[in-house]
Amino acid sequence: MDSKTTEEVRDEGDMVPSEMVKGETMEYGRMENPGTGELEAYEECWVDLEIKKVDGEGEIRSWVLRAEDVDAGVRGVIARVGVYIQGVLRRGEDVSVGRWMWDAEKGWQPVVEIGKALVPRGVFSQQEIVLGQKLVGGDGLEWNCVESFSWK
Repeated sequence: MDSKTTEEVRDEGDMVPSEMVKGETMEYGRMENPGTGELEAYEECWVDLEIKKVDGEGEIRSWVLRAEDVDAGVRGVIARVGVYIQGVLRRGEDVSVGRWMWDAEKGWQPVVEIGKALVPRGVFSQQEIVLGQKLVGGDGLEWNCVESFSWK
């Protein structure tokens, strides 16, 4: 069976405040697994985080970077909201994910980095990233800013 693209997969569930941990919300649902075509149950835990601005920035910044090289089998996305950045990158069969948080003394610090494809931190070390901007990682992969927004 051909696997579906992420744009064709619907992820819908019911959100229920956790009875176990204050501040957590559980999502329960069923969705089609794009690899198998089978309907499968899932559950996810969501936690509300306080969004803060990075030291020295006048506003809270957010942006989304995308990378895609169809011929090389590369596809990725990195998103920032305030002091949080999260990314996923696929290179062929290798998939990597990363999450970073701003530290006033050390800058962007990894919370978790998993996988061989390595989401490049260097593309988000710049002070300001704006809509339409193109950034190139140390590996030569081009990232495009497809969303950018700031607020107080």
